[in-house]
Amino acid sequence: MRVTEAQTRRSMISQITVHRNDIEKYSNQVTSGLKVTEPGDSKQSGTISRFNESYNRNESHIERIAMVQSFLEYQEGIVSSLSDYVIRAQELATQGANETYGPEARKAIADEVFAMRDSVVALANSKYQDVYIYGSSDDDDPPYDRVADYVPASGGLSDARYAFDAEYGTELTKKVVITDSLTIDVSTPGNKVFNNLIYSLERLGRALSGYQTDVDADGKPTGTGEPYDFEGDYETAFKQQSADIRECLDLVNKASSEDILPEEASIAGRLTRLDIARSILGITNTSTKEALSTLQEVDIYEAASNLVNAQTALNGSFMVTSKILRMTLLDYI
Repeated sequence: MRVTEAQTRRSMISQITVHRNDIEKYSNQVTSGLKVTEPGDSKQSGTISRFNESYNRNESHIERIAMVQSFLEYQEGIVSSLSDYVIRAQELATQGANETYGPEARKAIADEVFAMRDSVVALANSKYQDVYIYGSSDDDDPPYDRVADYVPASGGLSDARYAFDAEYGTELTKKVVITDSLTIDVSTPGNKVFNNLIYSLERLGRALSGYQTDVDADGKPTGTGEPYDFEGDYETAFKQQSADIRECLDLVNKASSEDILPEEASIAGRLTRLDIARSILGITNTSTKEALSTLQEVDIYEAASNLVNAQTALNGSFMVTSKILRMTLLDYI
C-alpha cells in the first residue's frame, strides 16, 4: 500500500508533538521535583490522593492536639497553685488550732486565709483565650460570684461569700474530638475542683476571725453564723472555736485528697494521652511522606537526562522533517 505524502507529514508532525510533550513533562519534573502533579500523570494517582488526604487530616489532628495541650497545661498550672494554697492553709489551720493562740492571735491569721480564699476564687474564674475555663459549656461568665454577705455582718473580710453560679451548662464536662479514635475531656466543671476548697477556706477564715458558719446538708455555707460568745462563756466558746478550726483543717485536707490531687492526676493523664497520640500521628505522617516521596518525587538527574534526550529527539525530528518535507521553521509554530 502506497504511503502518501499527507500520511508522512502527519506521522512526522505527530512525532514532533510527542517530543514537545516529553520536553514539557521533563521540564516540569526538573522544576518541581515531582513526577506526579496531576491525576492523569500516574496510575497510582488514587493511592497518592488517599495518602495526601490522610497526611492532611493527621496534620489537622496534630494542630488540634497542640491547642488542647496548651489549654490543659494552663489548667495544670492553676491546679499546681491550688496545691500550694492547700499546704499554706494546712499550716495556718494547724497554727490557729493550737490553743496557745487566743482569739485575738487567731483573728490576726484570718486575713491571710481570706486573701487565700479570694485568690482561689480568682483561679476558679480564670480565662483562657477569652473564655472561662471552669464554666464548662457556660463559658462566657465567671463560674463563681460573690453573693449576699454573711448575717450577722462582721464588718470585715469574713462578710464575703462566694458561690458556684450553677447555671445551665456549668456542670457539664467539655470534650474535644482529637483524632478519629480519641476524645479528650478538656475541662472539669469548676464546682468539682474548687467548691470544697473555697468553702473550707471561707469557714476557716470565719472561725479564726471569731465567727461560726452554718452549713447545709452538703457542707455548703448558708450565709449565717453567730459569733463565738467569748464574753458570756469564754471557755466553752474557745473550745468550740478550736474544734471548728480543726474541722476546717479536715475539710482542707479532704478538698486536697478528693478534688485537687485527682484533678492533677487527671490532667497529667490527659496530657500523656495527647503526647502519645501526637507521637503516633507524627510517625504515621513520616511514613506517609516517605510513601508519597516514592510515588511522586523524581530522580532529578534522571529527569534532566530525559529532558536532554527529549530535546535532542525533537531537534532530530525537526531536521528529518525539514529534509523530507522541505518545511520551514514557521510550519512548526
